[in-house]
Amino acid sequence: MGGRTYQLISSPHGHLIIGEGPEPNPRNKKILAGYDSSGALIWQQSISSPVQLPLLCPFRSGFYLVRGLAEGEGSDVEKYIY
Repeated sequence: MGGRTYQLISSPHGHLIIGEGPEPNPRNKKILAGYDSSGALIWQQSISSPVQLPLLCPFRSGFYLVRGLAEGEGSDVEKYIY
């Protein structure tokens, strides 16, 4: 993913990545994707975040997706189960 910003976390089934999407306009498209333990892509989903790249926060049975809202409007937190 040369030159792009992303975050990688381990999961019980492999890895999750969140970051800038592929061309032609990676800064406006952000993706969340799951990979198995061998590194093969299992799923990929586009996500929206108006301010900055969302943050993945892992916990034992899943993860939180934390998005900053517009300036001064706080954050949006979503919980996902593995």
